[in-house]
Amino acid sequence: MALDMSWSISSIKGDLQMIAYECSWPGNDGYTAFELKKKLMEVKFLVEDLIESCPTFVGEEEWLHSRLMEKLKK
Repeated sequence: MALDMSWSISSIKGDLQMIAYECSWPGNDGYTAFELKKKLMEVKFLVEDLIESCPTFVGEEEWLHSRLMEKLKK
């Protein structure tokens, strides 16, 4: 079964980065910035739930460890 991959991970990341940029922009008041942050948190909660519903795959722990090490280096 082939999936229609009409979405793009780079577009999704770009959209989320734009929300974070707008949230942090000093010209936005706290109310506006908080509404933007809530959108990011809703995406986070959804992604966490979706990941929990997926099976674990061979090599997943190693990949995750590698990504976490990269993040710690930043």
